[in-house]
Amino acid sequence: SQFSNLVSKGGFLLMQYSFMDLLAIMTIQAGLSGSSAIVCAALNCLLDFYMVRHLVKVEIRPNLILSAENELGIVAGLQDRVAQVYGGLVYM
Repeated sequence: SQFSNLVSKGGFLLMQYSFMDLLAIMTIQAGLSGSSAIVCAALNCLLDFYMVRHLVKVEIRPNLILSAENELGIVAGLQDRVAQVYGGLVYM
């Protein structure tokens, strides 16, 4: 729903599809950023499917992913999705 909210606020008109179904077996609270990686990959799929990657700034994607994780009840680390969105190491 976070993607839908973003699309609504941006004034984009997209066809409504219901195609994403995911089953993941992973260790809970392992600290390996697995859930963030899955949510980040799902966001990338949606951006590419709807061809709106160029319209959603890279800078807002980490917070969008964090909002989706919070909505799903996933406890997320502070920097997990930053490295995944930018595709590299995070200097802190």
